[in-house]
Amino acid sequence: MKKIHYLIIFLNIAIMACSPMGKQKKEEIVHSQDFREIDINGEIRKIDNIGEYIDSTKYIPLETNEKSLIVEITRLEYVRDTFIIFDKPGNSILIFDSKGKFLHKIGRVGKGPNEYSSIRCIAIEENKRRIFLFDQQRFSLLEFDFSGNQVSAYEYDGLFPSAFYVQDSTFFFFQNKLNYDRNYFDIICMKGMEITKQLLPFDKKDQQWFSPKYPFYSFENKLMYVSNWETKILELGDSLRIKYSFNLGEDRLPLEHTKDRESFLRNKKGYSYFLGDIFENDNYLCFSINKKSKFLTCLYSKKDSGLFSIETTGKDWINRIPVIFAFPKFSKENYFISSIEPQNCLILKEMSDRIKDKSILNVAEEVNINSNPILAIYYFNKN
Repeated sequence: MKKIHYLIIFLNIAIMACSPMGKQKKEEIVHSQDFREIDINGEIRKIDNIGEYIDSTKYIPLETNEKSLIVEITRLEYVRDTFIIFDKPGNSILIFDSKGKFLHKIGRVGKGPNEYSSIRCIAIEENKRRIFLFDQQRFSLLEFDFSGNQVSAYEYDGLFPSAFYVQDSTFFFFQNKLNYDRNYFDIICMKGMEITKQLLPFDKKDQQWFSPKYPFYSFENKLMYVSNWETKILELGDSLRIKYSFNLGEDRLPLEHTKDRESFLRNKKGYSYFLGDIFENDNYLCFSINKKSKFLTCLYSKKDSGLFSIETTGKDWINRIPVIFAFPKFSKENYFISSIEPQNCLILKEMSDRIKDKSILNVAEEVNINSNPILAIYYFNKN
């Protein structure tokens, strides 16, 4: 196991914070060549039938047995016909094949080889077929192959990321703001034990209590970052570039109401804010916003810049839509992948006459309240 002492990495960060790099002004952020502004301030067209935009849908029930039970799909990755599911409440990483057959788990709870204590977050390095997990009790980063064999481990005792991403063997750690009295960066970049870069200096006046569930995503081998409460998506590279910007107009939630949960809950009514979770494929962006106290799932067409909202599985959803569409958990090429919970499948069976997509009913017929979720792959129109 590769180890590093807490004091060493803390001093390393502290030294960099006192260096010209650590005291640097906020790095200049410019627009990317294909920058787009998405206007959310105006009227957003609502569509009742998402099926008009979908070529086909594939439903995959995940095998349910005593070893494969899923509490929650916290993160979903689909890599080379393999589904990788991080279940944070269940403290596990599960592997399924493309047909939903359970293969195995990654590691197990314990203190020995191939074991961990508590998974805080995970990252996938697709080209090397590696799965990384951050153990929040040991402050360790554990590396596994897709077969579940542990490859290596690093102890990063000075970091406590809420999310991280790995690309070309470089780790991008999104930090929790544990200590506001020292210089701080939203993102720490490391290669092995070496800090290579620190991005987005933190200013205490910008402190906010909420962060996106997962602030990173990759599209066309470019790493994107969605920051707290912000209205822009950054492309991380040699320089920081704005890829998308969301115009919320005068209804945007003022930053002073994002400082703590109580202030947010007390003042959010009537304002609009971007919720941060976003998925991008070749043709669309799918993201969620709260527009003046109304939650919306939106699709933005990259071809014609069209923007519309769609109904998803939520309160009274069964009464409003002919085709089931749950908010995505993964996106690539021309498709989105969502999960449909077993309780929603039971509702489907009770109200089958309202559903036009009969294929989901055939799959739901085998589901009970203790079943694992069903994965739904939506292949969108390419035109």
